[in-house]
Amino acid sequence: MLPPTKPSSSVPHANLACSYRPDTDFGTLLALREATSPSVILFRAASLTRADDQVALILVALPFTEAALRRGAIVILERHRLRLRDLPITRQREENR
Repeated sequence: MLPPTKPSSSVPHANLACSYRPDTDFGTLLALREATSPSVILFRAASLTRADDQVALILVALPFTEAALRRGAIVILERHRLRLRDLPITRQREENR
């Protein structure tokens, strides 16, 4: 459980380093820099403010997202949905979508 005063944290998990961010600006910065790391998990639901809910959601999503997080990705978690974007996010890749 993250202390409430800490704005972000790196979570190592068997050689997996991932940043939990309470804001979406960090994902935007990764995209603008076309960075390949670190992987980021973003929560997109006003009801996901409790650490227990966030941890439970990460544990459910991890089997589906672990490989992408190891490669470099942005994972966006909502209560009933997850979105995954591989890093780097380049302008060329965006134009081809």
